[in-house]
Amino acid sequence: MEKVLLVGSCIGALAMIAYSIHAIGSVEDKVFQIIGGILLSFTSLRYITLLIYAYSTNLRWIVSMRYFYYASSIGITMLTALAVWYVMPFLKKGIKLVYYLLCFLPWNLFYLYIIVKQPTCLVENSAYGYELLLVSPFERYLSIAQGSFIGVMTILCVIGIFKYKHPQIRTQLLMILLAQGLLVIDGIASGDERILLFKLFTVTEAFALAVTGHIVGNGLKQIHAIKNQ
Repeated sequence: MEKVLLVGSCIGALAMIAYSIHAIGSVEDKVFQIIGGILLSFTSLRYITLLIYAYSTNLRWIVSMRYFYYASSIGITMLTALAVWYVMPFLKKGIKLVYYLLCFLPWNLFYLYIIVKQPTCLVENSAYGYELLLVSPFERYLSIAQGSFIGVMTILCVIGIFKYKHPQIRTQLLMILLAQGLLVIDGIASGDERILLFKLFTVTEAFALAVTGHIVGNGLKQIHAIKNQ
C-alpha cells in the first residue's frame, strides 16, 4: 500500500512540474523562463528516481540514479525563491533576478555538495524499496540549511503581506507560507516513523510545486491588479 501511495504522489508531483513548466512559458522574463525550466526539469528527475528505487532491483540503475535523489533540495528551494520574487513587486523592481538568486548561493553550494559528493548510504526498505539516506552529521546540516531557508522565505512573505493590501498578492504569499509550513511538518514527521504511516515528503513537495505553478500562471492577473490598485 505504501508503494502505491508513493507512486501516486510521485505522479502528482510530475503533473505539477508539467503544469509549472507550462505556466512559466507565459512569463515575459526570458531569464526567469530559462532558470525556472531548468529547475523544474532537474526536479522531475527526483520523482523518476523515487519510482526506480521503489520497484527496480537493478543495482546498477539504482546507484547511477543516486545523484538525482536529492534534486528537489535545489529545485524546490530555488523555485520557492523565484515565486517570492515574482509575487512581490518591490523585489522585481528593486533587484535583478540573477542578483537576487545569488543571495542564495550558500544554500545552493551546500546542496550541490550533497548531490555531487554523496555523503549517503543506500538502505533497503520493505515498504518503499530502496532509500538513500544522508550519513551523520549531514542529515543535521541539511535540516539546518532547509530551516534557515524557510526562515528567510517566511520573513519575506510576512513583509509582503504587510506591505501589499491586494488580496491576490496576500493569498499567494500565504500559499507560499503554507507550503513551507507543510515542508517543516514533513521534515519533523520523517524523523519519527510513529507519527505517520505514510511519508509525506512527495505530497508536500507536490503541493509546493503546485503553488509555484499557480503563482506564475496567475502572474498577468496580478500585474493588472497592481496597476489598478
